[in-house]
Amino acid sequence: LMELGFDSRRLAGIEIAAVGRKTASVLHCYGIHADLQPENYRGTALVEMLRRSVDKKQVTIIRASRGSRELPDELSAAGASVREVIAYENIDVESADSQTKTWMEEGKIDSVTVTSSATAVNLHRMYGSRLKQCRIAAISPVTAAKLIELGINVDAVADPHTIEDLLAEIIRQS
Repeated sequence: LMELGFDSRRLAGIEIAAVGRKTASVLHCYGIHADLQPENYRGTALVEMLRRSVDKKQVTIIRASRGSRELPDELSAAGASVREVIAYENIDVESADSQTKTWMEEGKIDSVTVTSSATAVNLHRMYGSRLKQCRIAAISPVTAAKLIELGINVDAVADPHTIEDLLAEIIRQS
């Protein structure tokens, strides 16, 4: 908005939703109030909040370059005209760090935090069975399910699904 010469007044009359409290907090810093915010910080919960009210409405989803298709697909199925705007791009690391591999093999890494299903797949690709040497902490049940599907045990899951709560869960279990 600011780059285009506007401020938050340009959004008057538009309903704003944020999946997590951090996103809502950042919006607030720009004078934008999140009208809707699911309690469990998951896109699926936002779908449930919006499903009955989006028919024939335009919905813009600002998101990462990859992630769950559930929110846009479900809102489209509910009759919304959905436009996706990519705010940032996720890029996989090509190869594993050799020092990290060594530390894993030597048992010097206690915990690995996994913040998305894509991260789970990428970590599995790079570190494979070495991950079994570490405690694995997942940001959400969806990420935990992907890890389990990949044959990786999950030791902790954040609830609510934030980095702070993930770290708190790791500390609580220590």
